[in-house]
Amino acid sequence: MPEKIEQSIRNPEKQTLLKKLCIIPNSFENVQVLRLDCSTKLALLEQEGLVNQSAYNIVFELSDHKIKSGGLSNRLQSMLITKGIWPGQWGATPSGDLVIIQNNNVKRLTDVLPKKIETYQTASRFRNYLLCRECIDQQKLKTVDVPTTYLYVFDQAKKPHDENCVVIQEKTDATTCETQKMTIEHVRELFALIERVGLWTLNDLLQKDGTIYIVDLEQPNNAHPDHCFERDDFEYQGNVKSGIEQLINLCKHDPKKMALIVQLIKSSKHIDHFADRWKREMSLLLQHIK
Repeated sequence: MPEKIEQSIRNPEKQTLLKKLCIIPNSFENVQVLRLDCSTKLALLEQEGLVNQSAYNIVFELSDHKIKSGGLSNRLQSMLITKGIWPGQWGATPSGDLVIIQNNNVKRLTDVLPKKIETYQTASRFRNYLLCRECIDQQKLKTVDVPTTYLYVFDQAKKPHDENCVVIQEKTDATTCETQKMTIEHVRELFALIERVGLWTLNDLLQKDGTIYIVDLEQPNNAHPDHCFERDDFEYQGNVKSGIEQLINLCKHDPKKMALIVQLIKSSKHIDHFADRWKREMSLLLQHIK
């Protein structure tokens, strides 16, 4: 990590601020408590002249780098997955209890999630960065890249999780990627990252001098904490499908790029070994393209 950035992060006041941003309340009994906690954290940022740039995470930028931490909503989603619950909607009772609404069933959050569970949304960004970097180097990719990214763990904790670490990503002066400027080679190399890394989202792509930069590296917020970093093959395969769908959406108005995606799907050795469910869904995806 560059000395300038490390010195900034090691500043005692900055350390105190970052730790407060990462820790969430032990109790989920009252929605107002959570709202107050979020408001307090945003106020802390504003006191430092910082503006949060994300609706679901904590993301703010300094002169030459961004600091990122998993947000409350995404972390709660990840916790609920351990209980096999994917809430359709969030809500609150008249008394202020936080509830989840699933298939017209209303459940108090504290009934299904009496205490918080360790999650790894923040550290997953660094994991994906390392795998992207490895893939780019091994496959000698020339038209896609990821900004240099670091994992900073507080107090030298041995096990990084969402309450004891932040991710630091160096800023680039690249601008928002215009899809019409994506080339055939961009599509080919993005596909390589999707199928080898399990890159599930192509949000917030940036572009400069012919290179596309991938900056959104967080795993899905429905990633099971015990299966984090895609130790579970089924999750990895689902992420690949999601990434390919997003690539298709970016290229849907260009027949040549769409033809290439079809070719890459059919010739992929990774997809050939997918579970039956994902093979069926990829087959349906191909039919939709045609």
